Amino acid sequence: MVSTEIIFSQGSKKREYLDWDKKFYNWMYHNLPDSTGVYCNDMKLNGTVNRMFYTYNSVFMLEASVLLYRFTGDKQYWRRQKNWRKAHISILVKFLIIIIFQFNRFAMVCNSAFQGIRGFVLCGWKLSLHSGY
Repeated sequence: MVSTEIIFSQGSKKREYLDWDKKFYNWMYHNLPDSTGVYCNDMKLNGTVNRMFYTYNSVFMLEASVLLYRFTGDKQYWRRQKNWRKAHISILVKFLIIIIFQFNRFAMVCNSAFQGIRGFVLCGWKLSLHSGY
């Protein structure tokens, strides 16, 4: 992803690598965010955007903005990450609520399954005591 490329190019100290990193970053910045600013996964060769969302796509762009600001001093990158964080805190909170809700549902299902298995085992154990097995 773009953030690891930026770190690599900074380590190499070659200006041409950083120039390519900025081009790659700017292409992603202009072509992959949806209307809410969350980054889509990729663009097909025919130009259609794959509207699959993975959290790491947006996180990498956030990290790339911070790194480009650090390495270039260009404030546009700092403003972009700051604006993105402000605009998407509600999305992140909703995402966390969904995860917590899903975990609770999973825990309830597991608890129900455990109770069912426990009942089955206890009933079987009681039956085996009475039947002589």
